[in-house]
Amino acid sequence: MTQHKYDTFEKTSTQTEKALVFILVVFCLLFTHTASAESLPTTITVGNIPYGIVYDSAKDEMFVTNADSNTVSVISDGNNTVVATITVGIAPHGIAYDSAKGEIFVANLLSNTVSVISDGNNTVVATIAVGVAPHGIAYDSLRGEIFATNEKSNTVSILSDKTNAVVATVPVGSYPFDIAYDPEMSELFVTNTNSTVSVLSDKTNAVVATVPVGSYPFDIAYDPEMSELFVTSTNSSVAVISDKTNTVMVTVPVGNYPYYLACGPKEEIFVTKYDSNKLSIISDKTNAVVATVPVGKIPFGVAYDSEKGQIFLTMHNSNTVSVISYSSPLSVPEFGPLTGFIVAISSASIIIISKLRLIQKI
Repeated sequence: MTQHKYDTFEKTSTQTEKALVFILVVFCLLFTHTASAESLPTTITVGNIPYGIVYDSAKDEMFVTNADSNTVSVISDGNNTVVATITVGIAPHGIAYDSAKGEIFVANLLSNTVSVISDGNNTVVATIAVGVAPHGIAYDSLRGEIFATNEKSNTVSILSDKTNAVVATVPVGSYPFDIAYDPEMSELFVTNTNSTVSVLSDKTNAVVATVPVGSYPFDIAYDPEMSELFVTSTNSSVAVISDKTNTVMVTVPVGNYPYYLACGPKEEIFVTKYDSNKLSIISDKTNAVVATVPVGKIPFGVAYDSEKGQIFLTMHNSNTVSVISYSSPLSVPEFGPLTGFIVAISSASIIIISKLRLIQKI
């Protein structure tokens, strides 16, 4: 009689174990599906050491600076192929799109010039002398001007897109790196490696504020949804600046070496992390990382193609551009609610199975 009860119990226990294992497998499959819902990225070969990238919305093309080839690659988003290669100055880095003139402006770091490219025929139509070591560049749509940071001059050159000439030079902080235009405030925000951001008025061409941020700030991007600026720095974080108060509202931890930034379509900020080979996505509503995605070796520049709903990344170490189809979210957050739920279910299942095994032995 006792043996019969034990057999019945063992049979029931085995059935329970199988049910628990089935539940666990289902959850794992769901998790895997969610995490790998995106297709593998398309890879496009460009020039040596691709750096900056910008989206030309009129032509549905991406323009990529190749720092070691002294060229700009033009990628069609229709077939994700290079349709033109344009020779520019030495060591092109920053790049900006002028929607009014249909032109691309390229900062050539080692030739101290800015190249102007017509997107109509993909040729250089002007070369403008600026300060020493121009790096970042931004287009001011209100004034029809281009702002270029000169790292070794500690200045910003202001260029007219009508005359393709320098109209003003503004002193800023030490080694200005990158720059972003804020159309709401008619201001330019410049990252300086002395741990500050300079705020320039495009009406007076003068610095109107200096914002302390994290150590060695790199890139900066304007978020039109929240009227905020996002700044990467070497302290593994992104600072969020209010353009109303010119103060840092919050600092978002993102992991090692965040570098370039771009705004996405869904109130999200894309952040490349070249040391960990990942792309982090920050919600501008919560100022928190909502996803982290492996993207390949040494991602640098990033741009969003609103026509195709794709993210383009310059891969610094492989001389390629990766194209990722974007749907929100790209992946399950590293420590998101679903991950925690699955871990909890898994742990509970393991505990119950272990207890059943123990009871059987007793």
